[in-house]
Amino acid sequence: MLFRSDVAVKYLSNAYALLNSNSWESNYKHTFSVYSELGECEYLNGNNDKAEYLFEQILKYARTNFEKLRTYYTHSSLCHKVGNASKAMELGKSAMKLYNIKFPEKPIAIKLTAGWEIMKNLFLFSTVYRDIDRLNNLKECKDPEIIAINQYLIDIATSAYHLNQELMVIVVLRIIKFYLKHGFTDASGWGLSGFSVIVYSALGLSNRGLKLWDLTIRLHQKTHTPLIKSKLGYTVNAFHSHWKKHINENFDDNLQNIQECLANGDQSFIAYGICDYLWNKSACGIPLREVEEVTKEHIDYLKRSKNEIGYYFTAPKVQVNKCLVGNTPKSGDWNDDGFYEPDFKKMVRETGNLTALARFYSAKLSLFYYFGNYKEGLVWAEEGENFTENLLGFHTVTDWYFHYGLIIISSFDTLRKGEKSKYKKIYGKILKWFRHWNKGCTVNFEQQYNMLLAGKKYIEGEFTEALKLYELAIQLSSKNGFIQYEAIANYQASVLVGSQGLERQSIHYLKDAWTLYQ
Repeated sequence: MLFRSDVAVKYLSNAYALLNSNSWESNYKHTFSVYSELGECEYLNGNNDKAEYLFEQILKYARTNFEKLRTYYTHSSLCHKVGNASKAMELGKSAMKLYNIKFPEKPIAIKLTAGWEIMKNLFLFSTVYRDIDRLNNLKECKDPEIIAINQYLIDIATSAYHLNQELMVIVVLRIIKFYLKHGFTDASGWGLSGFSVIVYSALGLSNRGLKLWDLTIRLHQKTHTPLIKSKLGYTVNAFHSHWKKHINENFDDNLQNIQECLANGDQSFIAYGICDYLWNKSACGIPLREVEEVTKEHIDYLKRSKNEIGYYFTAPKVQVNKCLVGNTPKSGDWNDDGFYEPDFKKMVRETGNLTALARFYSAKLSLFYYFGNYKEGLVWAEEGENFTENLLGFHTVTDWYFHYGLIIISSFDTLRKGEKSKYKKIYGKILKWFRHWNKGCTVNFEQQYNMLLAGKKYIEGEFTEALKLYELAIQLSSKNGFIQYEAIANYQASVLVGSQGLERQSIHYLKDAWTLYQ
């Protein structure tokens, strides 16, 4: 049965009208419930001003910090549902101040605090807490207020992820601090998942990062609360699975997690799950027309439910796929009647959601490569680099760096001397990350890694070695089921041998690339 917030508002408004002027004194519990439920329904019904007033009144009359905490949590959860991470973050900070939990405000203070907390926890988890079995068997926290604070910190960390990655680090490590001090809560696995992302995907520490992920998965299995368990299930799918197993092996878990979020009414994580399903399906090696077919039901759900954050996260990838199969009015242009880049970019910027901006930039970068607009691609990549930290841990970050690397190689001969030096350094950074990812999951990344190594050999003038690496990338792509990478490797080999005057060989590779792209 569907929940109708407009009907609920009607009846709750009647209850609200029947409350007398001193109801907070004479019938506190009933008044608290009416204000809280009406505020929630007004918000869901789009009457934000009324909702804000009701929540303010609850905070004014609430008798305990715990009741205020629950009110802040309800309010900020609603902000998450409509994609307002900034407001949710503001409310979260106010709630935590009730318990003298404060977060730095100034950017430099956030940066320094995050750096210090990372170093401190790396040391602790390498010494005092290096025993995974011991950590897994910490006592269970029974204090309902501590449990509620930890649950709220999950939402605050989610808000911070979209606004300021370093602030997210501080929040995540606060959850771990609670875990080590008070014992296991259902939020503990979430805290460990965030730390795992930091260690593996930000710092590039393979062994330590994967060890932390092992602990995270064990804590996930101990988590009981359905809402938190589905959130943690999402983090494992979105930030870990592709570093350990073939991307095609995770779709069943991905779809199951979307169903769990639907059952919990968690609109934000429904959007995140559908977004990852779309992006990863687009990268798994099946034809893009098939991607459209298998994701249509989920994209339609986001439209029907008016899930704004889902729209911001998926629309760029939908447009890129449409453009690549020729379903936009102009070749190479992702704009159409339902999507106009300047308006979409402005809209996303106004939300302050940096993850949405990161996905926007990442999606379009591939178009610059496929349609040969390399110079414009370098400019786009330079703008987009400001947001890549919001792709950390996602498989999407590998797409970003792979296509950035291809654009650098494709435009390298046209660059000026100073530009060549600059882009060699960037290319070296890209190779370093692919070496790290390839170490964790060869099957997902060996073909891209070898293509990028071929590009390095090309820059260094070692054409024979470059061609051998492209041939290896072609074989690996075919073996691992990545038809798009097999096509790209053939095309890059065609360009390489063509540059050496080997026209017949070039045509051979080009024909294979064309066949694979069909």
